[in-house]
Amino acid sequence: SDWFNVSITVTAVNDKPTMSGLESTTLAYTENAAAVNISQAITTSDVDDTNLSGATVSITGYVASEDQLTFTNTASISGAWNSTSGALTLTGAATLADYNTALRSIKYQNTSENPTTTARQIAIFVTDGTDVSTTLSRTLQVTAVNDATKPPNFSLSTKDNLAKDIDMSSRITDAENNISWTTLTVSQQPTKGTVNVNK
Repeated sequence: SDWFNVSITVTAVNDKPTMSGLESTTLAYTENAAAVNISQAITTSDVDDTNLSGATVSITGYVASEDQLTFTNTASISGAWNSTSGALTLTGAATLADYNTALRSIKYQNTSENPTTTARQIAIFVTDGTDVSTTLSRTLQVTAVNDATKPPNFSLSTKDNLAKDIDMSSRITDAENNISWTTLTVSQQPTKGTVNVNK
């Protein structure tokens, strides 16, 4: 029999990076609490790369006046927060382990005294510079806390035996606008004169 030499060319194809370990439980945040990590266990992997070049973490249902994502730059990874779109972008060539640590260090905080409580989604993807991973998402739930009404602190003067009307609506503030004017009372009278509440 005859023998033939066959030349075979193998062309490598880049495989996109993958992620796993993002918690399926809802990420809970309570008004005025310290910032919370978006994940404690997210893990990146790539069958044909040991490094990643970037990642993006964004908030779906983002409220620009409230929501914040924060990241502290490392020696190899830098973060840029876009307060208009609600996206935090990480850039820099670094190992998979470094990106695991970076993603786990990202924190969420709400700065509002009357936060929107509609559920949001935190979406995460990474890239190896050629392809982008499938996006993973985690539900974020913000719980509002009722803030105490702030009493006014002001002084005024009037002539003897002359009553003076005071519009308290512009002097008493409440973050949630939950002031009940029917229950307004005077807790302490001035040293001279008397304050009456007309409801």
